[in-house]
Amino acid sequence: MATGRRAFARDSASATIAAVLRDEPEPAGTVSPGLPPELERVIHRCLRKDPAKRFQSMADLKVALEELKEESETSVPGRARPARPRRRAVLGIAAAVVLFAAVAGGWLARRPAPEAVEPTRPVPLTSFGGRILWPALSPDGNQVAFAWNGETQASFDLYVKLVGPGAPVRLTTDQGTESSPAWSPDGRQIAFLRQLPSGGWILAVIPALGGPERIVAEAPGFDRGIAWSADGRTLVVAHRGTGDRVSALCRVSIATGEVKPLVRPPSEPLMLGDFSPALSPDGRTLAFARGRSLVSSSLHVLPVTEELEPEGEPVPLTSAMSASSQPAWTPDGKRIVFTQDGFGWTSSPSLMEISASPSVGQKARRVLGGEGGEFPSLSRDGSLVFARPINDLNLWRLPLKEGRPGRPEPLLSSTRMDGAPALSPDGRRLSFTSDRAGSMQLWLANADGSDPVQLTSIVATNTTGSRWSPDGNRLVFISNPEGNRDIFLTTPNGREPLRLTRSSSHDTSPSWSRDGAWVYFGSNRQDGFQIWKMKPEPDAAPVRVTRDGGYVTRESADGRTLYFARQMDSGTWSVWKMPTGGGEETLLIPRLAHSWFFDVTARGIYYLTSDVPGGELRFHRFSDGSDTLLLRLDKRSGFGLAAAPDDSAVIYTVFDVDATELMYVESFR
Repeated sequence: MATGRRAFARDSASATIAAVLRDEPEPAGTVSPGLPPELERVIHRCLRKDPAKRFQSMADLKVALEELKEESETSVPGRARPARPRRRAVLGIAAAVVLFAAVAGGWLARRPAPEAVEPTRPVPLTSFGGRILWPALSPDGNQVAFAWNGETQASFDLYVKLVGPGAPVRLTTDQGTESSPAWSPDGRQIAFLRQLPSGGWILAVIPALGGPERIVAEAPGFDRGIAWSADGRTLVVAHRGTGDRVSALCRVSIATGEVKPLVRPPSEPLMLGDFSPALSPDGRTLAFARGRSLVSSSLHVLPVTEELEPEGEPVPLTSAMSASSQPAWTPDGKRIVFTQDGFGWTSSPSLMEISASPSVGQKARRVLGGEGGEFPSLSRDGSLVFARPINDLNLWRLPLKEGRPGRPEPLLSSTRMDGAPALSPDGRRLSFTSDRAGSMQLWLANADGSDPVQLTSIVATNTTGSRWSPDGNRLVFISNPEGNRDIFLTTPNGREPLRLTRSSSHDTSPSWSRDGAWVYFGSNRQDGFQIWKMKPEPDAAPVRVTRDGGYVTRESADGRTLYFARQMDSGTWSVWKMPTGGGEETLLIPRLAHSWFFDVTARGIYYLTSDVPGGELRFHRFSDGSDTLLLRLDKRSGFGLAAAPDDSAVIYTVFDVDATELMYVESFR
């Protein structure tokens, strides 16, 4: 108003941001030589970098402008020469600003308290395609960093964007997968995680406006989330060292890269580890998630010293009956916004809010407008950003004729999530998992996808993974009505499900032996996840099968060989084999997208190498050991793979809609 020029205007948005953060503005008196020195000093104080040196309220600024106006008027005698036009204009500006400050101050004084105001509804912040993960608001709320797989949806890189119109700026171009961006307290740097193509991980920092990155630490594994200490010298991360089965929260010095333990999860057989750290605004309380499985994690809080030493033991805020993660503190440090569920494709996420002070019986409440939301992030001024996935997972069929692939065709679809296909032994019926009726349940359909009907109605967050018995008269599946996953048995005509396991561990991915006498399943009841088997009867005694780990199992057509998926130390998956009667465990297929992406017929193994675009659907033939490419994915796959018993087709899953929009709340209440 006083000079006719913006203080930090540059040629681009990123250059303007850089000027705001680093540059001192040109003195207003230099831009407008006729400006009174007193007004120049007021403007300069408004633009100080240090908030403590600026006016602390509009009331203070109003007083300073009123005094300037009075001094300017009284310094000119009543009958003296009139003021110069430039000075008169400046005084008019000062008077206008004083009037605005008075009106604004009166409105602020009369408006209702924040608690009485209707919460602000979220509005879209982005609308470009692809998947966006881990949005993080800058401390001042003006920018958001996130991991995005870009317009080509090839790999996740780090981007930053102004809150408002404008294109995102890409910060990283490495071939690895970036995640978990976190702003430094001064807003000048962003810490992030990168998983390398080799399987290892690095923790790095990069200037918020782009530039050379610096590796802080390396490890066999870093889990989700990063938190900065209040002084900006230390990072809190979920770290997994060599030989560690679970992730534990550690402190990492930014200067030296030294890793020191902060808190470890209990040494329980079924514990998966701690992750998603978030420090309170005063830096004295650490919130984090403690996971027992993919579908079971709870939020905890832990008081810490200024040096990030624990004071006491972690106290739970939520139960482990669902998946709670990704905590974000409100600016006053009294509440925590977090994500409930949202684990992959099998459950719809939602934003929840809970008091940060543990109390008996307290319950979280849903955030208005946070339905379908995940990855909440709050700035110091109370702005909120979160991600909202827009997904539609459907079943597709690849016909095969004498081993040669035909043209892929849609098999079964809805506007919701449909996955985990399994064909009956005669190839006439199809079981699958869907949330088309509001919750994830088992469904049945004809093999061509027609006439779908709901089979189960269990009150749980995760009912899935069905497999047909050899005679086609029974199905086994998993569900978690009590939090941990157990094995259930039902029939195609909808008999009341019969619970087979009742362990405090997580039992998952059941399948049948070829004679129907045994049910195989993965369980973490001993030495991490191993393959177990049991008679298909309630509370039958399980028998351990594998020695060095296993998850999903398929028995060969002749019943002599067991094929199973195993997760390696690098985090990658592979297919192994062993005699069903016990014996040596041998690597067969070194690269598997995930444990649920393979199926076995009498002729060979159908499997998926990666679930992202470019992943390959391949066939490993038993007769000669050959390995053939059947299909290269042009979209991301979701969950499950099923081969027809007669090798006439492969059913796989495709995200026909696979995008994320960032949602913005200007003032979260």
